[in-house]
Amino acid sequence: MVEDSKIIDLFFIRKQALIELSEKYGMACERIARNILKNHRDVEERVNDTYLAVWNTIPPQSSKSLRAYIFRII
Repeated sequence: MVEDSKIIDLFFIRKQALIELSEKYGMACERIARNILKNHRDVEERVNDTYLAVWNTIPPQSSKSLRAYIFRII
């Protein structure tokens, strides 16, 4: 798996970031969203909204806490 700092770098150069993010955190994001929302469509929408929020707001100095940052958005 790719390190968090690499994923953040990918966001800034706009290559493969969402793919790497989804591969590393997708299942965990879905699990958290499912525990909150229960409805499959709502879960998918929440996870996609989370990816978009990360894309738009990724903090450059938070490479050590990307997981926490993502889960806080969900």
